[in-house]
Amino acid sequence: MKNLFNKYKLILIYIIILLFLSFISTILELAGINYTICTSLLSIINYILIFMYSYIAAKKVNIKGYISGLKSALKILIVLLIMNLVTLNNFNFKTVVYYLIIIIIGLLGGIIGKNSQKKLS
Repeated sequence: MKNLFNKYKLILIYIIILLFLSFISTILELAGINYTICTSLLSIINYILIFMYSYIAAKKVNIKGYISGLKSALKILIVLLIMNLVTLNNFNFKTVVYYLIIIIIGLLGGIIGKNSQKKLS
């Protein structure tokens, strides 16, 4: 169980942060902040979290950066798809573009994370 927790610790932290940010966004909307501003802010923070997750994950593995980034992005995409299905949101063009941006940011994070990894020599 501990090994399983260590393996998926980053994704669990991502889910907790995302849920917390969703809660904060809801409170801001109830306080009178514009919906567009709240969702844009949540999206930007989500992109930063995805980049950081892919960056950290790529530094820990010995595979190519783009593969690590793609794996990280797909893990996050699965989480978001499950959350999307649970909340019964419908898929549209905007959602597909959002998911493609997540994959691209995950790839970039993985590539940059792997390139910043110290060379073993």
